Amino acid sequence: MVNASQPLIFMHLPKTGGMSMFTGFCKEYGTNIADMYNMTSANVQPAAQVIQDPNICVYSGHFSFGLHEWFSRPTYYASVIRNPVDRVLSLYFYILQYKMVIKRMAESKQMTLSDLFSSKTAPDYYEDYLTWIEGEESLDLFLDSPSAELDNGMVRRFTGLGLSKAPCPDEALEKAKENIEQYFSAVGVLEQYPKTLDLLRETFQWPWLQEHRVNVGPKTRQKPEVADHLKKRIETMNRLDVALYEWIVDRFEKQSADPKPAILVPGGGRVDFEQLPLWKAVGRSPLREAAMKLKGLPPRPQGQMMGQPQFITPPIA
Repeated sequence: MVNASQPLIFMHLPKTGGMSMFTGFCKEYGTNIADMYNMTSANVQPAAQVIQDPNICVYSGHFSFGLHEWFSRPTYYASVIRNPVDRVLSLYFYILQYKMVIKRMAESKQMTLSDLFSSKTAPDYYEDYLTWIEGEESLDLFLDSPSAELDNGMVRRFTGLGLSKAPCPDEALEKAKENIEQYFSAVGVLEQYPKTLDLLRETFQWPWLQEHRVNVGPKTRQKPEVADHLKKRIETMNRLDVALYEWIVDRFEKQSADPKPAILVPGGGRVDFEQLPLWKAVGRSPLREAAMKLKGLPPRPQGQMMGQPQFITPPIA
């Protein structure tokens, strides 16, 4: 069902197992996948080029809903969600790994952290966490970061709000549900990953889709306990995401028991690419590049963590 004539738009919400899904897609589609993770609203031309590429079968990245409007072909939508508190905590521990990477980069280039981001030497995804990167490693300070990711980031993506700096409005929840019902063939649940794969296999007729676990921190690494009041703070900050998560879990159970036909979404044929609903660039990844090249799960690079981002130089224009 998913092919170059009717590709899949996989809307990957950060820290929901999307890289594991990406390597699964690579097993079948290889290099006919658009790796859009390092594409940003600040430079939409690479995205415009891959959207117009007639050979691409799967588009995967951290963009928001609405990408289909720039296609001349019909498309499918799919995504995976995660418990909002766990997702934000996973994001915190993930970015925590790269504080020193970014700081050392700035030192090696004799630049301030602000200049590092403004020059586009480092991916702009991390720019919203600049104060936290410069300061202490506390979760409290991280949650003070002016990132839309921490303010109902899942609802934002399903609604298409994307990079909006304004608080996520209450009415966005119903719009997100409406978009899911109307446009998404499948929305899986990370906590039920095997059943999510079953749903995707059934929906898109993918007998080859297998479980891959990548971009997961070593089990031997002990993460510190998170205080209950901080978990409650995350839950309060993301109350719309919590409501959406509960609604999707219920919907997921019903759809798993009675799968529905995939929804083919007509392309909109838009050409004003400067309005593309992209998120922010997270940097090049040897994990993604190897998966595409090897058409499946790549070996772990020696001495390197899975999925560690590689910053691009020269800077992205």
